[in-house]
Amino acid sequence: DALVLGAVASGMPRDIAYKAILDVLEGTAILLKNKNVHPAEIRDEVTTPGGTTIKGLAVMESRGIKSALIETIEAAYKRSFEIGNDIDLYIRKELNM
Repeated sequence: DALVLGAVASGMPRDIAYKAILDVLEGTAILLKNKNVHPAEIRDEVTTPGGTTIKGLAVMESRGIKSALIETIEAAYKRSFEIGNDIDLYIRKELNM
């Protein structure tokens, strides 16, 4: 959503922004899946000096996006175990185990 909003804020029509962002995400996923390399290698391949990718990466880095994403995954992972334990306890209680 934020990616589309950023494109719209830059002047791109919403429908084109949505399609463009989907294409970028799909292309990235395909590259990651097909190349079977660390994401940093692909980043290095597509990042040119002074280009759009490095400018965008610099903004994200200055805003702490990497840390935020790491913390998001850690929190979701932890919560998934908590939910699993809750379900396990519920089932055991229902089955009088």
